Amino acid sequence: MNVEPLQGTPDGATDQILSDHGNLRERLQGLEEYLRQPVDSVGEWLLILREALHDLAEECRAHFRDEEVGLHHQLREHSPRLAFRLQRLMFDHPRILAALKELAAHFPAHEVMERSELRSLKERVRSALEMVHAHERAETKVTMDAYWDDIGGESG
Repeated sequence: MNVEPLQGTPDGATDQILSDHGNLRERLQGLEEYLRQPVDSVGEWLLILREALHDLAEECRAHFRDEEVGLHHQLREHSPRLAFRLQRLMFDHPRILAALKELAAHFPAHEVMERSELRSLKERVRSALEMVHAHERAETKVTMDAYWDDIGGESG
């Protein structure tokens, strides 16, 4: 198999994915911070949150597409032993996008919410954000394992 090694310096596709991971991390942290803030106007709060979740879903969709045709393909060729883990990560993509879409689609339309409704909504959003975080952590681990293979180490 004639595959270019990952090398110590990532190529353009890998650079882009790593940049995307940083952008996603910042967006997730911003949303988590927003969820911790007190809610003064439920209507305004919901509008901002709905838009932020929509933006997150669009960013994830583009990021996942780039990974599937770029980094994941490169890693599969470079480190075939990682193929199963990469496949599982790719299966996460539609599940994450569906969760974000479902969440945004079922936002309350009213501007008054009981505390329990607000708490429940915040927990559902946090759960979706954690799903993205967990996926990105697993993906970073696979990428680092491939890099470790490249420099001659062994990993599990």
